[in-house]
Amino acid sequence: MNRKRSKLDIEEAERHRIAKDLHDSVGQQLTAIKLYLGTLKTISKKNDQSKCEALITKSISAVDEATADLSNICYNLMPGTLIALGLIKGVNELAYKINAAKGIKVYVDISPEFPAVDKTLSLDLFRIIQEFINNSIKHSQATQVDVFMKYNKRGKNLSMLLKDNGKGFDVRDKINSGMGLINARLRVGIHKGTILINSSINKGTNYEIDIPVKNKFAS
Repeated sequence: MNRKRSKLDIEEAERHRIAKDLHDSVGQQLTAIKLYLGTLKTISKKNDQSKCEALITKSISAVDEATADLSNICYNLMPGTLIALGLIKGVNELAYKINAAKGIKVYVDISPEFPAVDKTLSLDLFRIIQEFINNSIKHSQATQVDVFMKYNKRGKNLSMLLKDNGKGFDVRDKINSGMGLINARLRVGIHKGTILINSSINKGTNYEIDIPVKNKFAS
């Protein structure tokens, strides 16, 4: 598969993911708000103050949730910290946000010599990490995700290990159908890297990634 085709496949998969996120979160909240307001209009004619106040409270709560969901979707589209300050800051911010809100622990260990790489590689590595964590939260019932990032100065290559302690899966069943796995392989392949995916039932999942970066340092 050529590089252009790989990028198109990744972009199409992300469009589907964004559309699903909008439908499942913001769309449902807006539907609920519409229902609350319709009911409020009917009840207000009966001067039932307590029910009116309850519906107003529910509407405000739904608006708050929709706003939070939209903010998260926008962050997933293009994290400002990643673009402004680079991959290391972006990954640390992602871990901080998840640790603060998701009930899962994300541990990040980035070696001090890890270099600043160009924006294309930064975004692809960030997306791999982000999707791995999201899958660990949604599907694997993991309680911890570890992210290790190192740089081999002599070989000029990056190595990244992602692992969770979740329920795992049979790689043979998912390798050609799991969208997260497919996207990870495509992103790594674009940069002429390698990815080894290991998982087994009740023993967690890990990705071992190596990418040459001879000409991919940030300018």
